[in-house]
Amino acid sequence: MNFFPFENLVILTPHQPAEVEAILQKAVMPSRFNYENWVFYNKKEPLFIGDVFNLQFRFKPPHSPRAAMVPIAKGGITPHLQGSKITLKIFPSMIIFMMIGMLFCWEVAFIFISRTIKDNFSYWLPFVAPILAYLLLVVFYKYEASGVKSSLLKLLDGKFA
Repeated sequence: MNFFPFENLVILTPHQPAEVEAILQKAVMPSRFNYENWVFYNKKEPLFIGDVFNLQFRFKPPHSPRAAMVPIAKGGITPHLQGSKITLKIFPSMIIFMMIGMLFCWEVAFIFISRTIKDNFSYWLPFVAPILAYLLLVVFYKYEASGVKSSLLKLLDGKFA
């Protein structure tokens, strides 16, 4: 299961910020959402090794007149063997809202179950189970976002040999 809707992007430099922005628009924009008014900080200056930047875009869900600026990427430019690289960690904010909504639904369900059964285990279940489930989801999310899974698959496939 993929908990990470966008992949980490690696773009070779030197690029002007406008070129990086154009590459990101092609790479990150899924067809089901409408992204407009991208904002890239330090737009008039070239990007150098060690620069830290934020990337924001205007997020507009389908059939919604409202739009809000959502930070999707934070990163820095680091040296690489074949030149510089811009590494962007894409931040999917919708995952956090989905987790909070899921926790609320689980809490309601477990409270309903605990009211029907009167014992000590059922009394503490509504408070412990959602917290444990949330921690488990965070662990899976960090595992997915860190690239450990793809590195292990490459290792098993013999690409690191």
